[in-house]
Amino acid sequence: MAITKVKTIVRDMTRADLGRVGEILFEAFNAGASKYGYASKMHSAEEGTSWAWAMLRHGSGEFLVAEVEGCVAGICCLNLRGVHGGIGPVAVDPSFQGHGIGRQLMNALLTKAEGLQSVRLFQ
Repeated sequence: MAITKVKTIVRDMTRADLGRVGEILFEAFNAGASKYGYASKMHSAEEGTSWAWAMLRHGSGEFLVAEVEGCVAGICCLNLRGVHGGIGPVAVDPSFQGHGIGRQLMNALLTKAEGLQSVRLFQ
């Protein structure tokens, strides 16, 4: 499958992004759960927003969003634990998938993770 790239800006997540990030988390996690027959982890976009707020407020790490034409289209997080890091959640709005946005987010996060002793991916 060929990837059609779109002009994307990767930047730090802010409080203003929380509602949209919550929607993306809800949509992406539910799409995956439905596709593979798993139980849903989130039951509403508001629950996704609560996750995003908790990560931003209490997390230690880097929280990035990808913006396409002024709209937040994806999120990627690096959770720091001393010299170790954990990547996740990573989510791209299903309507923006297939344009290399997840790859751009991961590349930006891996650049931020340089110098860590180890990095692992979790969802």
